[in-house]
Amino acid sequence: MAGHARRTGWAAALSWALWGVMTTLLAFEFPTLAVLLGLAGFMLARLLRLWPEGAVGTLAGAGAVCLLIGLLNSGGGRPCPASPATSLSDILAAPGSQASSCGGVAPLPLLAAGSLSLVLWHQRGLQPAGQRLDMEALGLYEVRDGKFARAQMFYFGTAAVLSFLQQAR
Repeated sequence: MAGHARRTGWAAALSWALWGVMTTLLAFEFPTLAVLLGLAGFMLARLLRLWPEGAVGTLAGAGAVCLLIGLLNSGGGRPCPASPATSLSDILAAPGSQASSCGGVAPLPLLAAGSLSLVLWHQRGLQPAGQRLDMEALGLYEVRDGKFARAQMFYFGTAAVLSFLQQAR
């Protein structure tokens, strides 16, 4: 590579942004291909300057994908019913059903490694008095022989969960 200067400027930043968009999109649907495209970033680094164009372009591309996904999924859903789910079929409703559109059963797998899975999901609760709990949570699951060997929940608002549970008594 001696004698060949790396490209700089807006063209380099745009190339990095395109790489960031493609890698981020693939990470959501095809993680294995995202790893391969991520490795292709090393080749891109040989042609384009890493700092500041690489950092700015990659963050702009990945951020644009995340912003687009957020905008496409903001609002627009039907409001959740006032009555809580009463059966297992209500809880495990198919995608597109009212229970799923309320965010209660549409988990987002974030990471899977061997028998462990990390899942982002939406926790909702309704007390008879009408108080509601509505927040995102992380679930860490381990499956052995087709059964849950471990199911651990991590709440982003532990104080709100404890208050909700104490009021239910």
